[in-house]
Amino acid sequence: RPGWQLPDSGPVAQWLREHRLLDSRELHRRACGSILVEELRPLAISSTEIRELLAAGRSARYLLPQVVLEYIQAHNLYQ
Repeated sequence: RPGWQLPDSGPVAQWLREHRLLDSRELHRRACGSILVEELRPLAISSTEIRELLAAGRSARYLLPQVVLEYIQAHNLYQ
């Protein structure tokens, strides 16, 4: 979620300190019990904007997974 940060105190923070990996290659070397935290930059995509694009006959190709776009087109949604 935008603005969310890892906790720095409490039981969750302690568990993360004990189980967190800093290198993704380590995941392949461990059977279980580890976590890798990745920071992702969220895309500014609005479902309202997607519906408006589709209703106007414009493409939302790069805003949706292909299978979702195909479903919308097959069922004539948002037209």
